[in-house]
Amino acid sequence: MPSTQDIEARFRELCKKLDHKIENKEFDSEFDDLVSQLENEFMQINEYYNLVDREADRLFVAHNFWIRYAIWNASKSDASFIASYSTALILLFKEIL
Repeated sequence: MPSTQDIEARFRELCKKLDHKIENKEFDSEFDDLVSQLENEFMQINEYYNLVDREADRLFVAHNFWIRYAIWNASKSDASFIASYSTALILLFKEIL
C-alpha cells in the first residue's frame, strides 16, 4: 500500500498536469484520464484524512479536486459544471469559516 506522502505527491503532480492542460485549453482524452487518476487519488487521500482527523487538509484537498473536476465537467456539460463548482465553493466556505 502506498504511503500517505506518496499519495499526496501524486495528487499534487496530477493537479500540476491538469493545471497545465487547463491553461492550454487541452480538453482531450489525456485530460479525461488525468481527471480519472486525480479522482482515484482524491478518494484515497480523503479516506486517510478522515481516519486521522485532519479536517483542514481534507477540505483543502477536496476543494482542489472539485475545482478541477468542475472544469472537466464544464468541458462536458454545463449542468454538471454548476453542480461540481458549487461543491467546490461550499468546501472553500467551510475551510474559511
